[in-house]
Amino acid sequence: MKFCEGCQHRVADDVDVCPYCGFQYRQPKGRKSRRTSRDHEKTRYASEAVTRREPYIPPSVPQNQPKKKKSKKGLLIVLFSLIAVMIGLGVVLTVMIMNHKKPKTFDYNCAEYTAEMNRITGNKLDQNKWVEYKNKEGYKYSDKNYAIDLSTDKDTQKINSITVGPSDKEDGVKMAAASMMTVEPDLKQDKAMSQLADIREGKQDRFVNEKSVVTYDDSTKKFKLEPKDDDNSVVSTKKSTAKAPTEAASTAAAKETTKPEATTQETTEEPTTEEQTTAPESIEAPEELKDFLNHFVLHYYDSNGHHYDSTTVGSSGEKNLLQSIISMPPCINNETYGLTPTQDANHNMVFDGAKVDWIAKNIFNITDEQIEQCYNDMKHEYYWREDTADGHNYVTKGLAKGSPFQRIAVKKLEKNGELYKAHIALYDIDPSNNDSEIFNSAYDATVQLKEIDGGSYWSIYSLTKTL
Repeated sequence: MKFCEGCQHRVADDVDVCPYCGFQYRQPKGRKSRRTSRDHEKTRYASEAVTRREPYIPPSVPQNQPKKKKSKKGLLIVLFSLIAVMIGLGVVLTVMIMNHKKPKTFDYNCAEYTAEMNRITGNKLDQNKWVEYKNKEGYKYSDKNYAIDLSTDKDTQKINSITVGPSDKEDGVKMAAASMMTVEPDLKQDKAMSQLADIREGKQDRFVNEKSVVTYDDSTKKFKLEPKDDDNSVVSTKKSTAKAPTEAASTAAAKETTKPEATTQETTEEPTTEEQTTAPESIEAPEELKDFLNHFVLHYYDSNGHHYDSTTVGSSGEKNLLQSIISMPPCINNETYGLTPTQDANHNMVFDGAKVDWIAKNIFNITDEQIEQCYNDMKHEYYWREDTADGHNYVTKGLAKGSPFQRIAVKKLEKNGELYKAHIALYDIDPSNNDSEIFNSAYDATVQLKEIDGGSYWSIYSLTKTL
């Protein structure tokens, strides 16, 4: 027996190949040995395995090892990180877009606005009078009675705001109304003027129309028009400052339901409203009041326009009330008071003096002293007074003046105790255009319905222009 050179096991002396490790002891004749260093390496490992009593495993075949599972935790972290980055970028882009949001504009540039304004106002604007701002985008138009500022978009030159004023001048208000009608083709002039009046008086913070929003700055006395969008389309109405009804007010209201007895007492003092703490009641204006105001507004006006204050009649600068009563046409409806004039031999118009004085005191609420002052200030070459056996008459040469192409409309009538406040709109009539109406101005009148000598008569204490 011999030891195998490959695995050290005992093998027979005559074996050519080791039965344990396959070691060859001799080569067959005619063949060369092909053992290599790798073969010897196998033999060495096999020998070591036998010594350790372990199964022989060739070194070229690796032992089977369990495969490691790939971790999903890392993938999730990467995925969530990417999502967070994308959300952050989205937020940043949204903020940037909102901060650089292009303002809304009207459908007019300066030239187009001017052309449309001239169509509405009758060519009041001169295109060459616009001055371009140097420090901002826009234009300015200046006139002695009004001013217009246009803010424009840098890229398109379209208008993004219109500022017009001042509100204490008639032309300033009219140009603001015309601007509203320019950007709102379906808006009527009387509605535009009514909105401007309500904003200026603080009844509302703004008016939201179909395409525009109108606001008012009391410090600059200017109206501002901006395109309507989600940020400025909320209307805030001013709260009423009327107090809760008191017991005295309730008593006064109860008394009001009973008409006072007819009296011939002359009443020239305006009724007090100290106890009338309830909000005014809006009612429909009766036809008699409309007729009364139509005559008065159209035919009574002084150097300040259509204006009346019963406490200052007869003062310097005021319209002569007596002249207005006996002028042709008069500031009253003569039929209402039975004041029908007659003609004398010289074709002068003669009015019953007692009736004229009665109208002056009871309808226009002036005193005997004011009547005398009016008579002294008359143009005596056209108006004078003649004494009669039972009194006096007023005489005029009967110089007739044409009636203006105008009419009034009572837009609202509010009752507060014994007094009424009438909100009036004055319109110009265009006979050449089917008597179409063009808004001229607005007024507030303080009136009262009096029971005198068995009849009901409307009387007036004041007429004030508001627009």
